[in-house]
This record gives sequence, C-alpha cells and structure tokens, in this order.
Amino acid sequence: MPFLWALMWVCISFSPIRLWQNYHQALPLVLIVIFYYALFDYRRLNVFMVFILGLLTDFLSFGSIGLNCFIYVLMFFMANLLQPYIQNFSFKYLWLFFCVLMLISDIIWAWLARLTTGVWGSASFWFVQYVFTCLCYPIITWFTAKLNYYIRGS
Repeated sequence: MPFLWALMWVCISFSPIRLWQNYHQALPLVLIVIFYYALFDYRRLNVFMVFILGLLTDFLSFGSIGLNCFIYVLMFFMANLLQPYIQNFSFKYLWLFFCVLMLISDIIWAWLARLTTGVWGSASFWFVQYVFTCLCYPIITWFTAKLNYYIRGS
C-alpha cells in the first residue's frame, strides 16, 4: 500500500500546478512520502520500490534516465541512515530536517541535471520547487501518517 500511495504522489507531481500566472511547476511531492517511510516504516517502502518510483518518474518526465531515481534513493538513504538520531524529533524539527535534506537533494539535482542535459535551469525554478515542496510537507506527512495508522490497524 505505501508503494501505491507514493505512486499516487508521483502522478500528482506531474499535474501542472499553476503557482502564479504563466508559470507551471512540477513538484517532487513523492520525496515527502519517501522521507516519511524511510524514517518510520522503511520495511514497507524499501529501496527497491523507491528505485522503481524514480525510474517511473524519469520515464514520465522525458528527462535524463536515472536522475530522479538517484535523487529518490539518495533521499531514502540519507533519511534512513540518520533515522536513529532524528526519529524522536518533534514534528517541527523533522520538518526542518526535511527542508535541509531537500536543499541538499535540490542542489545535487540541479548540478546533475546540468551535467546530464547541458541545460542550466533558472534559479527561480529550483527555488520555487524547493519552497513549495517544503510547504507541502505538513499536509502530506499528516495524510501519510493517517494512512499508515489505518493500514497497520494500530
């Protein structure tokens, strides 16, 4: 079920979201779900599933094959590696930690996109993507936690 939940967020991220006039942005909202499951239930959404989600995102975006896949797996490993240290943080500190990991991921994403495509995206593209993904964190985390609670039957 977590894979289907993450797959739904991959599909939502490809719907063009109009943030302001004449500016459409695809948001990597699935990174929030990956972060959540890497911290709290990594056995239900494992690295192989994250890899498949990344490949699917790469095929849907018609971009460089492996770029999203690498970023998704990187986010999963960073969150999973630091899980013992941050799992007991309060929600606001987890949100802040996610924003830091998202910033690291976005910087790596921007540089890898530049190296693989030869096109440098504007700074506003990455900044808007970063800000709105971080702002969506509380909502998506809340829904993911509720879904995980009801599926587990706890």
